Amino acid sequence: TFTPGLVQLEYRNADRTFASSSVELFSGALVLPAPTGLGRADVTPEEPTGPAEVIVNDGDPGTSKVGTWSLTVAPDARGWATDWEWSTSQEASYTFTAGPLSGSYEVFAWWVSTSTRTTAAVYTIRDGGAQVGQVTKNQTIGGQAWVSLGTFAFDGSAEVVLTRGNTSGSLCADAVRWVRR
Repeated sequence: TFTPGLVQLEYRNADRTFASSSVELFSGALVLPAPTGLGRADVTPEEPTGPAEVIVNDGDPGTSKVGTWSLTVAPDARGWATDWEWSTSQEASYTFTAGPLSGSYEVFAWWVSTSTRTTAAVYTIRDGGAQVGQVTKNQTIGGQAWVSLGTFAFDGSAEVVLTRGNTSGSLCADAVRWVRR
């Protein structure tokens, strides 16, 4: 069993390598028959590339927003960097972009919890524009800490798009973090 990622395939016979190529492994076990007369097939994971960690804070380069958002600055540091943005607009969205990432990354979100936040903040995780996951979080609880959204494979522009489900309450956009796994 292997974790998702890029693997190097080599077909060998005794001490001589006959063929080599890279393939993307998505999940499960990889079982390959060796070409006739070439012996066994070895699978060797390649080293991950890209930064070990990326943090994008609200208002940083790599963020964009739709709808009306308000900025709160608080010296008590409840937000990731003492500020955060919030919206009560139903059409509001906030996008955090980490740039190109390659490999498996655990994605985290930071928000400031209050009793007036939405109970259905929708985080859509994208790789190069294609959706690779979607997670709903209750922002009335669990904030003021990095909350895992899951681990995902990236091979392009890594994005997290925050929207609000069909609920009332304000939506908080503070920071997103990608950690290579």
